[in-house]
Amino acid sequence: MGDGERREPRRFEPPPWEREQFERLERERAAQHQEAELEAALRAVRQREDAPVASENPVLDAPSSIAPEQTTVGPDHEQAAVERLTERMLIDLRLQEASNPREFVWFANIVSAALALGGVGFIVWAATAFARSQATDTGVPLAPPALAAVASGLMVLWGLMLMAGAILLWRKYNLK
Repeated sequence: MGDGERREPRRFEPPPWEREQFERLERERAAQHQEAELEAALRAVRQREDAPVASENPVLDAPSSIAPEQTTVGPDHEQAAVERLTERMLIDLRLQEASNPREFVWFANIVSAALALGGVGFIVWAATAFARSQATDTGVPLAPPALAAVASGLMVLWGLMLMAGAILLWRKYNLK
């Protein structure tokens, strides 16, 4: 290469597997820049509202462009934007959240009672099944003691889970 020939530096292009992330980052930066411009314009309008009106047509008095020092994005502005976005998301979630209408309380109570009875039934069934498997007329158990204990334990556990579900359902609809 000679002294007269000079190559232009190549523009950075992300690798194909990261291109989507770079494009998303660029969109976020553009959105932040737009939001900063809007905030600056809003501040300018608020300042103009606070100042006495010089003419009868405030639209003609509005600045044609935003000053560069007003468009800087600082960490305080980013944090405020994140807080506003979070607040909007929480409001949207609150609106989407299903309320507990009073008309369904009776149905929830019936289902809760059925779950509790089913849980008690499983516990009683586990106890009687375990007792029957151990006692026979010949003295030989019908099932090995370990198998009977595991099966009974699982049935008791299932009964306790049904009763816990009944308690949770009852609390959700009856305690405020």
